[in-house]
Amino acid sequence: MTAVQTVLNRLVEQKLLTRSGTRRHYRYEAQPTDEVIKARASKAASDLLSQSGELGLAHFLDTMDELLPDSIQQLERLLAERRKMRKEE
Repeated sequence: MTAVQTVLNRLVEQKLLTRSGTRRHYRYEAQPTDEVIKARASKAASDLLSQSGELGLAHFLDTMDELLPDSIQQLERLLAERRKMRKEE
């Protein structure tokens, strides 16, 4: 396997690229930004919660608040919207 193939395979694993075609004739395409963000956020959240539980979530909120002071308010708004959607289901 070449260095280029290794890098491409890692990008596929990270869901930054998609691969199609047959073994000797792969075609690689960049993933749309929204899908990349969703995949990375999902993996990060899954890793954090499975390894650290509530403590990890608390530290995540602290970091959000440090990096983006309005993030807690944005999160509260998103949570309210999500609760409303669930009640309507």
